Amino acid sequence: MIKQPPEADVNSKHWDHKFVPALRFRWLTPFYDKVVALTSQEDLFKDLLLKQANLSDGYTVLDVGCGSGTFVIRIAGHNSNLEIHALDADNDILEVAQSKSYDKGAEIHFKQGYSAELPYPDDYFDRVFCSLMFHHLDFDDKMKTLEEIYRVLKPGGEFHFADWGKPQTPLRRASFFLVRLFDGMENTRDCLTDRIPNKMSHLGFTVSETARVAALLGDIFLLKVQKPVIGRTSVVN
Repeated sequence: MIKQPPEADVNSKHWDHKFVPALRFRWLTPFYDKVVALTSQEDLFKDLLLKQANLSDGYTVLDVGCGSGTFVIRIAGHNSNLEIHALDADNDILEVAQSKSYDKGAEIHFKQGYSAELPYPDDYFDRVFCSLMFHHLDFDDKMKTLEEIYRVLKPGGEFHFADWGKPQTPLRRASFFLVRLFDGMENTRDCLTDRIPNKMSHLGFTVSETARVAALLGDIFLLKVQKPVIGRTSVVN
């Protein structure tokens, strides 16, 4: 049995945020896993992301925007002595994730909820992950999500982040335009700059880029982001 955390003291009883479903259109949801595997070098970047987290027995772990559950199930397979939670706003994709985790026998607590209002208490998680989700959010919700991840991480805890970044070649810049068309030109604008890592630093995180993966539709950047052990140095403006 998975130990459940106490309810967070946040106003999450009702949320009515807009979000971009997997592959933007709900009728494409059944094809999500195949498309991601084909276009993102999924095994490579997710193996790198998992390795850099250095998970230890007893850790509490959260996957924000877990999608179809591919990565969080990989976490469960890597170490069975973790308390694992996964959250997504899209109930359709959560049903896919829950079915896959059941088939794999993975012990994961799935919850429907929004990243800008995480339904978990302060200082609860040792590790938080987010992969290929951030570019679905508008800028305000990106900032609220960073604030929430900061809040739920334990002092000294780590946020492991992977998303599309600034393409490094003309060919991948051209192919990334397809991602922007699908997931929104405004939402993906921040992928072309250092704006998000800079905001992480302003919030008080220590930010390190750990890898870049050249994928079919662009470049995926991996970050290791650590909450300070004591106090917050600054805030997001």
